[in-house]
Amino acid sequence: MESNPEAADNSLIYRFHKDRLPRSHSYPLKRSLLDAALEDCLVAEAVVRVYYCFRPKVGATVMEATFYPEGQQHVFNPGKNVISLFAVPSEQRQTIEFALVTEGIPRMCNWFRAQDQAGNVWRGSRHEISFRIHDGILTVVEE
Repeated sequence: MESNPEAADNSLIYRFHKDRLPRSHSYPLKRSLLDAALEDCLVAEAVVRVYYCFRPKVGATVMEATFYPEGQQHVFNPGKNVISLFAVPSEQRQTIEFALVTEGIPRMCNWFRAQDQAGNVWRGSRHEISFRIHDGILTVVEE
């Protein structure tokens, strides 16, 4: 299900896609919480796409953001970010949501803010920040 760009208060505009889920799974973060967090930390313009995906990820990745390099013709969102959230077993959703809201999203927002200060070398290549859950503990991996 793909929707057209949407705006909330004219500051949050991105393309959105959400896969259907079986009853056994849920998304770890409500879209309204993600939107509010992006607006609160003033990084809404850094995000051009958000995907809610039903695809198992290696290492229990529950959320990731990818920065696409500037100055490369083949990149569809140069200098911008795509956020992906991955379905989790429904019984784990609340615990994971709490970890993302309290730790993950603030860390991701800081990562977005740092992009504005990054030099051309950093901005000229692809980067990713992943948030993984293992035994209820959120870990962050930057590549």
